[in-house]
Amino acid sequence: MGAEILMANPVQRGIQFVKRQQRAFKANMARLLVSNFSISLTQQYQSIYITELGATPMELGFVMSLGGVASTLISIPIGWLADRYGIKKMLLAGFSIAIVGYAIFGLAFQWQTTALALVATTLAWQITRTVCPMICGATLASSERATGMQFCDTATAFPRFIAPIIGAYIITRFGGISVEGIRPLFWLGVAGLFI
Repeated sequence: MGAEILMANPVQRGIQFVKRQQRAFKANMARLLVSNFSISLTQQYQSIYITELGATPMELGFVMSLGGVASTLISIPIGWLADRYGIKKMLLAGFSIAIVGYAIFGLAFQWQTTALALVATTLAWQITRTVCPMICGATLASSERATGMQFCDTATAFPRFIAPIIGAYIITRFGGISVEGIRPLFWLGVAGLFI
């Protein structure tokens, strides 16, 4: 009984915290829940997928490095673009780029195509990673900013625990570790990002 009271109180406090926040904070949390699920559904299978499409270890390394280069090059301009065009437009741009990236992964029949998909998904991740704290900074009261940011990070991490298990189940249902077994995960990512 005592443990239930201890657990209920933090849960109730968390719910009350979210309820009193602005709509933009709540929408960002919902977006992060879906985004983290989509990313975690596919992330551990991307290298396998690219290899199954025919990439050698060197080619896989090259493709994976392209994503890192894209992320590095876009880091500074993202802040400037968010200041110039607004946080909401940048967030929508990040979603749109992620959808395109996952769709390219889903349509890929050659490993070379995945280079474009990786650049797109890495850019999208970098945009949302940059814009997310801006949303917290703009919507949370200064007395709750650090608490709110950590609450958001913690609450939206939960999909990362279940997505790999769901991904493994889907891959098994579609024929195992193969291009055709992994491909549906990318389409689920597209569908999830449209929500």
